[in-house]
Amino acid sequence: MEIGGWHPKFFSQNAPPAELERWARNQGLFNLAMAKHLPLLELENVRVTDSEVEGDLTTYEVRVTWKN
Repeated sequence: MEIGGWHPKFFSQNAPPAELERWARNQGLFNLAMAKHLPLLELENVRVTDSEVEGDLTTYEVRVTWKN
């Protein structure tokens, strides 16, 4: 035991060293599979204008046309 006790994250949440490479590969593949299901937004006609200026504060208006 170290001074200050054990931090549970390091012995209960990490895979054993011998399994770490396999776990990381599987997790990476899972993350890529999930990313393929995300929408792919295309932004068009992006317009940014300053709608209000008050001293050194500026409020901007952003108009965007998008499609999935």
